[in-house]
Amino acid sequence: DSNALFSLKLSAAGRDQEAIAMIKKAMRLNPRHPHWYLLFLGNVYMQAGRHEESIAVFKNIARMMGAGPFMVIETEVLGPQRSKPS
Repeated sequence: DSNALFSLKLSAAGRDQEAIAMIKKAMRLNPRHPHWYLLFLGNVYMQAGRHEESIAVFKNIARMMGAGPFMVIETEVLGPQRSKPS
């Protein structure tokens, strides 16, 4: 869990690529990680401008936990960003 939590600090410091690597490391070290690891990963992807990957992570969470609020995030927050011209 410390690697996952450290990824948030890296992300807050604007070190998104390192944060992504750290949360992925946490997931490798704990293959039965809690779902909140995926929330961290999706959020860091979003902050890094990697919207397609963020959407994929949030869709995965939605499939695991039911549509609920995660589909709202994906469609109302990430969806419009995805369609903006580069």
